[in-house]
Amino acid sequence: MTLTQTHVMGKDAKLYRNTGTNASPTWNPIDNCRDLSLGDSMTEVDVSARDGGGFNLTDVALQALELSFQMVGDYSDADFIALITAYYARTAIIFATASGAIATAGTQYVKLPAKITKFEKGEELDGVTMFDITIKPTRVSESGAIVLPSYTTVS
Repeated sequence: MTLTQTHVMGKDAKLYRNTGTNASPTWNPIDNCRDLSLGDSMTEVDVSARDGGGFNLTDVALQALELSFQMVGDYSDADFIALITAYYARTAIIFATASGAIATAGTQYVKLPAKITKFEKGEELDGVTMFDITIKPTRVSESGAIVLPSYTTVS
């Protein structure tokens, strides 16, 4: 009998930045990343009415995504330089957070065109310089078409 692992270890997940285009992506892994989380929530809309039997009724509207992670302050790391440059220039990057290697069948990933909204430096006395980074989707277009966040399972 062959046993198959049914879960993904956090250490095996990947964060990527696209150095190509949306139509023809070139996924560059960001290895200097730790403790990544993908916040995913929906805004709530009150749909209560008199016919609701006295209940407060809710529907969902806009989906909010937010990537948060840490990077070691390595000023020679190409990804660190690209991210800090994009932060100060206020430019968008297409990111993907994946359950594994992005081109592997079965890998699930979320892709989002985003801007870096936080690049916070921490200098713990007993540790290395760390940066807390937050990324949120933004409005961009390529060849006249809006690039939207998406969920994909590689087949």
